Amino acid sequence: MGITPALIASPAYMSNTPTNIYTPPASPIGTVITQIHITSAVTTAQTFSLWIGSNGSSAGGTQIESAYPLTGATGIDYDKTFYPGIPLASTQFLVGQASTTAALVITVVGYQRVIG
Repeated sequence: MGITPALIASPAYMSNTPTNIYTPPASPIGTVITQIHITSAVTTAQTFSLWIGSNGSSAGGTQIESAYPLTGATGIDYDKTFYPGIPLASTQFLVGQASTTAALVITVVGYQRVIG
């Protein structure tokens, strides 16, 4: 099967509790994250954290960003490209948390392929 570019997580507000940003599908799909974009929707300083792990998990040692600061200006960005990408197992979730609910918007892109 071919590799398909994909919007892994559509633009959405982040919560102030650990929340799944990406949930793996029930079918055997291989997912690779190539870019994470986070923008501030408010004028106050914010932080965010991201983890790769089990459903809703924020376990230590699984973070890819921890309390990453964004300055207090609307439109300030975090835009990180991962080359060749971060492969996720079919049981792994991308979990995120912002310091304030509805202050940061996250978008995740990458590619997917059917396994098997």
